[in-house]
Amino acid sequence: MEARRVGSLRWYGVLLVRVAALVMTGVVLQTAGSAAWNDHVLGLRGEPDRGTVVAVRHTSPGRADRVEVDTARFGGTAWVTTPRKDLDVGDTVDVVVDPRDPARAELAGDGWPWRQIVIPLTGLLLVAVFVGRYGRWREPEPPTDADELVRGGAT
Repeated sequence: MEARRVGSLRWYGVLLVRVAALVMTGVVLQTAGSAAWNDHVLGLRGEPDRGTVVAVRHTSPGRADRVEVDTARFGGTAWVTTPRKDLDVGDTVDVVVDPRDPARAELAGDGWPWRQIVIPLTGLLLVAVFVGRYGRWREPEPPTDADELVRGGAT
């Protein structure tokens, strides 16, 4: 009876890990898809503009910074993810803004947002491979007579 209880607790643990993995998959896909969609839309209907940096959130080296830019012609601010580390509050920058949605913008010359797309999807692929390989839940199989013969225990 105790073995069955331990097995069911293990099953709940595996279920919890899989649900968490599913939620994280959704978050990663939404983030990467949103970055790709924003880049696509700005490529189709984005218009160049000058903007002023209002706020900067510096991150660790190798990670993209978050910059709030106030666009002059379209009015309003937009948070932009950029690999540039040389921006400070008050700097004037060239931006590409969606006239239909001024909150959708990017700094001119930043290029394709590979950090927001490729890196999360690569991480998701690695997690899927390792969880798929090592995350399988199986009931322990009882030893058979053949196992005993191999070990030399039965004659």
